[in-house]
Amino acid sequence: MSRIASVLVVVVLIVAVNVGLRLIDGPSVNVSLPDIDVPDWLQWANKIKNVLLLGLLVAVVIGGVLKDRQRRDR
Repeated sequence: MSRIASVLVVVVLIVAVNVGLRLIDGPSVNVSLPDIDVPDWLQWANKIKNVLLLGLLVAVVIGGVLKDRQRRDR
């Protein structure tokens, strides 16, 4: 199975699970968190952390793609 086909299978499975969960009428569960009062600096620190983690994730994905392309070129 090619890499594109396996990625497509994973995407289709994720979509199928999401559609299935929406069609099944399960119990209503409230999972919302209470609104807590945190200092502004902590909110900014959390936003910076999220941006850095997203950047790290993008860098890892790009690095993996480039490494895979270098292997195929040899």
